[in-house]
Amino acid sequence: AAVVRLMATRCDTCGMTSEVDEFFVRTRRSFRRSFRTRCVGCNHKAAMASHRRGLYTIPVYLVIGGMLLWLIPGRGIGWFFVNIGLWLGCTMVAILPHEFAHALLGRWMGLRVFRVVLGWGHTIYRRPVLGFDTEFKSLPLVGFTYVAQSTPNVCRWRLFLVVLAGPAVNLLLCLPVLPLLLANGLYSLAALKQGPAIAHVFLYANLFVAIVNL
Repeated sequence: AAVVRLMATRCDTCGMTSEVDEFFVRTRRSFRRSFRTRCVGCNHKAAMASHRRGLYTIPVYLVIGGMLLWLIPGRGIGWFFVNIGLWLGCTMVAILPHEFAHALLGRWMGLRVFRVVLGWGHTIYRRPVLGFDTEFKSLPLVGFTYVAQSTPNVCRWRLFLVVLAGPAVNLLLCLPVLPLLLANGLYSLAALKQGPAIAHVFLYANLFVAIVNL
């Protein structure tokens, strides 16, 4: 009889080993060709830490911007930091229409929408929104919409359109803002140093969510 020896995979963080590859997640290291291997538990903890850092940067940018406006009011660097903080906050808001676009189009096309999840981490609130079971998490930097076929007959084009609905809505939300910005330098960052650039922040946030998801 032949004996097959399986090679165990090891978590780079906690050192756990297993011969089941599904217990691990491999991600490319930043600016390197090598990969990092984590078990599912360590990968979840790393994702939570990353989302916490992203959430904490919002008040940090706002505080730094406020201090710079107070210390050197004649320079625009203070408003630049404030607008970066507003952009991060607006990015979280842009996730709402993105996820519900997935859900609404999925329901309209006859797919089964299990749940809409807004955020990452612990569930702080759960209730039906627009007829969908919706969870609000403690770290509102990401979103997920769980959709599946309601029948065994899989139509890939339906799933493709449902996936495309989120970025499409974010791009559509940019259209009303474009006429307001074309006359003020749409491609220039100078407006971010002249005051609260709400229109620019709104545009950049929706573009960011759309591009990242695409």
